Amino acid sequence: MALSFPTQIFPVYFNKFVVPGANMVDSANKDWRKIYPETGNGLSSWVLRSMLIIKGDSRILIDTGFGNKQSFSFFRPFQLEGEYQIDDQLAKIGLTKNDITDVILTHLHYDHCGGCLLKEGENIVPAFPKAQLWITSEQWKTALNPSETEKESFPEENIKPLPDFYPIRFIGEEGGYLPGIYFKIVNGHTRGQLIPLIRVNDDTILFGADLFPSSAHLDPDINMAYDMDQVLAKQEKARILSECINNSYIIAFQHGSYIEACTVSNPKGKLEIHPVKFHE
Repeated sequence: MALSFPTQIFPVYFNKFVVPGANMVDSANKDWRKIYPETGNGLSSWVLRSMLIIKGDSRILIDTGFGNKQSFSFFRPFQLEGEYQIDDQLAKIGLTKNDITDVILTHLHYDHCGGCLLKEGENIVPAFPKAQLWITSEQWKTALNPSETEKESFPEENIKPLPDFYPIRFIGEEGGYLPGIYFKIVNGHTRGQLIPLIRVNDDTILFGADLFPSSAHLDPDINMAYDMDQVLAKQEKARILSECINNSYIIAFQHGSYIEACTVSNPKGKLEIHPVKFHE
């Protein structure tokens, strides 16, 4: 008889950061300040939030944050608060980085994959030495041969050494590759962004990554200036949002400072957000 293991989820936090609000909340019809709070000097405040999923013997981390390899001048504009530090959070649930079996990389922009490889003194080491990485084939090709517009988002030191330190599982199509998790693939923000759907008891959680980085981005007309293809991003968001509404998915936000997660309804054609907290 097959055994069924319950699924546990734990939010993981890396940093707070700031960026120009007009870059993060890009709307042709509204001033971004009416959509998301301003922190001053045209900046807005965001977080780097991840998720750890435990099911059976699998310990699955989604994305790894900025990491620590780049220079002070690279990080300075982001005004990072908090250091890359996952050890203490794992220790609270009785784990270490050696216990992570899988790392899902939604995409390879520096704030999502930089923490796979860390700088210790003069050495580069794998943060999760016993894990395998999951990346879409399309995103890997995009990161190795980026357009000029997207090139700065893919520092070579984050990406090219990865096969030297990790086994990589390349995903070519949507499907269920890990226990309790279904991989969706979307485009627009970048090519081949991987969006995990996680089944927890009677709920399904969609990890928004940079498809839905915050609750402010649920409206398909509100995107990021960082999106490589604004028209395609809008189409993908509308498609996935409809699926979330129809199936009552919980959407978990990777960057939103004010709402961690929510469900969405659409009475009379107007979006309504119902916040959800994973842990008090």
